Amino acid sequence: MKKSIALLVVFAAVVAMAGHHGPPPPPGGHHHHSHHARELGAIGAGLLGAGLLANAAYASTHTVAVAPAPVVVAPAPVVVAQPAVVVAPPPPPVVVQPAPVVVSRQVWVEGRYVDTVQPNGVVLRSWQPGHYETVTTAQ
Repeated sequence: MKKSIALLVVFAAVVAMAGHHGPPPPPGGHHHHSHHARELGAIGAGLLGAGLLANAAYASTHTVAVAPAPVVVAPAPVVVAQPAVVVAPPPPPVVVQPAPVVVSRQVWVEGRYVDTVQPNGVVLRSWQPGHYETVTTAQ
């Protein structure tokens, strides 16, 4: 775009100089005004205006896109915590006691006399014959 403006400025200067042909007239001399110079000046001004309009139109339709700066998003740091060491007290010892050994056996009981006191105070003695009884013992 800067090159096109510089070229238009140079072109305008050349066109402006186009109206002047040759060295200046001598003092008191006659200077011939050229109609061609006026026509070239008008054409140059028209071209200059058209160039400026074209440049403005080009600039308005051709925009320069500027990419936005990249956004850097850093991930959150990963924190790994060491597990806490928990020292539990040892469990109480388990005392296993053997189950008692139960022994049952038949024992002979000798016969005997049994005394029974009556409500009126009289004692009756009766014979109880011998018999087996089951005796249970824990060892």
